Amino acid sequence: MLDRLISTKAVKTIALVGISKNSGKTTLLNGILRLKPQLKWAVMSTGLDGETQDRLFKTPKPRVLLPQDSLFCADTPCLEGHGSRVSILGGESFSGRKLWYLKAEEELETEITGPSNVREQIRTAKAMQALGAKKVLIDGSLDRKSIAFEDSVQAIILCIGTSYGTGEEIVQEIKRLNLMIGIPALPMSVSMYRRLKESDVLMYQKGGRWHSSEVESLINREDETRNILATKPDAIYIPTGYTSMLHARMYPVLKAYGGDIIFRHPQCLALTKAELEQLRLHCRIHCLIPFRVKLFALNPWAVGKSPQDANRFRA
Repeated sequence: MLDRLISTKAVKTIALVGISKNSGKTTLLNGILRLKPQLKWAVMSTGLDGETQDRLFKTPKPRVLLPQDSLFCADTPCLEGHGSRVSILGGESFSGRKLWYLKAEEELETEITGPSNVREQIRTAKAMQALGAKKVLIDGSLDRKSIAFEDSVQAIILCIGTSYGTGEEIVQEIKRLNLMIGIPALPMSVSMYRRLKESDVLMYQKGGRWHSSEVESLINREDETRNILATKPDAIYIPTGYTSMLHARMYPVLKAYGGDIIFRHPQCLALTKAELEQLRLHCRIHCLIPFRVKLFALNPWAVGKSPQDANRFRA
C-alpha cells in the first residue's frame, strides 16, 4: 500500500500527521525516503523536526535522514551547520524569518522546518516542486489550519501512537476520525468551489443561487443563523469551526433544518464521535476538501511508557 501510494504519479504532495505528539512521523518519513531514495524528494515541516532532543520531554528524537540530491527547507543555523554538504537553491523570508531551500550533496542527517502560516507553507511546497522535486513530504499536524487539509495535498498518512492514551481511547479516536474520513465532498463546478472556498462568511443556497450572509462565525451569531435556517435553504456553507459548545446550542435548529450542510473540511468539525454521529444522522453533511487519509501508520512506542506488543497494537 505504501509503495503504491508513493509510486502514484498523481500524488505529488503527501502530509504526515499524528493524532498526538511522538506518534512516529519522523521515523515514518525516514522509512519513506529509504524505500524510494531514487525519487527526487523534497521535505519540509510545519514546525521543526529532526532535532536531536525533544524540547518538552528531553528524550532523544530521530534525525531526518535524507538521500543524496534530496531538497529540504531549513533555517540559517541548520544551513551553517552543514557547510559544503548542501547547495543553496534559494531562500525566502517568512514573517521576518529567513528560510532556505537546500539540496543535499550527500546523504545527510538534518533538521527540517518550514513557515508557520498555511499560505506560506503552500508557497514553500510549490517552490520546491519548481526547483525540481517530484514529490514533497510534509511533516504536518492534525489541525484544521494545517496545510494537510488544503487541496494542494493529495494524500495524508495518519500516524497513530500509544502516546495518545489508553487502547480504548485510541480506538474511539480512530472511529471518530473514520467518521470524518467518510464525509463526502459535494460535487460542484470549479467556479462555485472557488467561491465557497474563498468565502469567510456563512453562505446559503436558495433557488439554485448562493447568497452571502453577514455571519463570519457561529459564535454569538446563533440568532442570525437560526433566521437563515428558518427560510429552509437548499444548502448552507459554514467556513469556520463547529465545536461541541456550538453543537449543544445549534443542534436542535440544525436537526429541524435537516438539509445539506457543507463544511470547508471535515476537520472543521471539532466534535466527539457521538456528536458527529448525531449530526450525520439528521443532516446531510458534506465538505469542500475531503479528509484524504490514504494510510494509517502505527507506533507502539510512547514516551514514559513500556512499549506495547506491535501485533497486539495493530489488532
